[in-house]
Amino acid sequence: MIHTAHIFTQLKNAEYHRLLRLAGARITSDGEVRFNNLTEKGIRSIRAYQQRGDPLVFYWCELVINLNRVAMGGKQTPHPYIATEENKSKLKEHFREFINELLPARTDLSKWNVKRIDYTFDIKIPNVKEYIALLQRGDKPFGMHIDNSEQHKSEMEKTHYKNSVRYKNKSCTVNIYDKFEERKQIAAYPPPLLEECRDILRVEIQCRSRKVQSIGKNIGGKRFFDYLLSEDRQRAIVGYYLSRIGGKGNYYTLKEACEIVEKSHCPRLSKKQTEKFLTTANRYKSVWKTKALYRKESASKILARLRRLNINPVTIPRRWKKRALQSFYTQIFLSEQENAENGSKRAI
Repeated sequence: MIHTAHIFTQLKNAEYHRLLRLAGARITSDGEVRFNNLTEKGIRSIRAYQQRGDPLVFYWCELVINLNRVAMGGKQTPHPYIATEENKSKLKEHFREFINELLPARTDLSKWNVKRIDYTFDIKIPNVKEYIALLQRGDKPFGMHIDNSEQHKSEMEKTHYKNSVRYKNKSCTVNIYDKFEERKQIAAYPPPLLEECRDILRVEIQCRSRKVQSIGKNIGGKRFFDYLLSEDRQRAIVGYYLSRIGGKGNYYTLKEACEIVEKSHCPRLSKKQTEKFLTTANRYKSVWKTKALYRKESASKILARLRRLNINPVTIPRRWKKRALQSFYTQIFLSEQENAENGSKRAI
């Protein structure tokens, strides 16, 4: 599923100067032309500008669009866009209709290029707040750091925003949040739509230019519709990051997790090392901060051992008064066969 796309195309001189003369145009001091008259249709940002070369001048237009709202003819909806053939036709048709007044020669959406695209997955699951709290204590993808602009601290001291998990690097941002709480902050958001967001864990992979180029190489495409990947491909992208952050094992209290380790067939020393890692992760409330205390090889071995036992290295706080929670990853992303191969059959 897809939420937002940032797309661009090159303009001719006459097209750019035509935009300057249109009603509703806001012109900045550096010659940018901006419009916001299509926001309610799902085209949230319209920006045209010139790029001076030597000796030529190039003209560009960039749009930020909510795909599902455009496909629905401007109707507001809490759901992301699903790239079916029917929905692609609706998206093409309504984009052509909406953009025609501004850029009559650029109404073919298939000829636009992609600068950023947000792949989205909505997971209907109870205990959303609990799962987010567990994800906040989890691991993080290699090369990423916590994205919290309100905190000017070292990485080891940073914490996540309330009700969300955000990591980023130069290529993309991973944003996992309580959709209901996020939509509650939007002024005048329709109550019926808000209610549809209850018990939804939203996962967004916001792919910027570098990630877009990487995906383009893999799919052999450059134009907009090339990036409307199949649901399976999108699921693989989302699943990759979710597994790096939240793992695939079931959640237990520290006591329960250590009991499973004790009952396993691991050597005595391995059991002690694993239980110590679980205890440290419980104390620091973070898997990746705990990993930083270990040599890479040692931490990798312990985490691999926990995966074989189907134990998540994140443990459930005692105050929740719950002994176990099933991994939402296995509920959503693994087939029954993969789930059976994933380790322990312990009932939870």
